[in-house]
Amino acid sequence: MGADKEADHGFFVFPELGEGHPQTCMMDGIQVATGATYGKVMIAKTFYGKLAATFYHPHKGAVRYSLLPDFIDAMGKFEFFVYRKKGIEPSQIPLAVRREVIQWVYNQPDEAIFKVQARPDFTYPRQRIVWQDEMQCVRRICLRPLRAHEGWTAGLHPLLWL
Repeated sequence: MGADKEADHGFFVFPELGEGHPQTCMMDGIQVATGATYGKVMIAKTFYGKLAATFYHPHKGAVRYSLLPDFIDAMGKFEFFVYRKKGIEPSQIPLAVRREVIQWVYNQPDEAIFKVQARPDFTYPRQRIVWQDEMQCVRRICLRPLRAHEGWTAGLHPLLWL
C-alpha cells in the first residue's frame, strides 16, 4: 500500500481471526508492523475465523492479505506446533525450537505466504466521536456513533444508569 506506520488515526485494519483463534498472535504482529492498535480504535475484529486481514487507508484504498493454505500446512509441521498442541505456552517452548520456525517464516518470499487482493469497493466510514453527559449518573461517556435504540438515545437508556 505504500503506507507508513500510522502515528495517528488514519489507517485501519480488520483482522478476520475468530474468538479464541490459535493464531491471534498475528494481530500482535499487525499492531507492531502498522501502528494500528486497539487502543487507538484502528483495529476491529470481524470474527470470521480466517487467517486474513484487510488493511484500509482512506486515501489509498484497501488490500486483503490472507495466508496461503500451503504456507499454513508447511508451518504446522515444525516442532513448535507439537508443543503448542500439548498446550505449552510459546514462552515455555525451547528457544531453539521457537527460532527455527521464526527463521523459516523470515526466509519465505511474500508470494509463498500471502494471497493479496485489492478491495476497490471496500469502505469504512470514519465515525466522529460524540461526548454526552449521562444525566442520571453524572458521568461523561464517549459514543461512536450516537444512535437511537428503542426510543432512547444511546447513553441515556435506563439500563445504563445502573
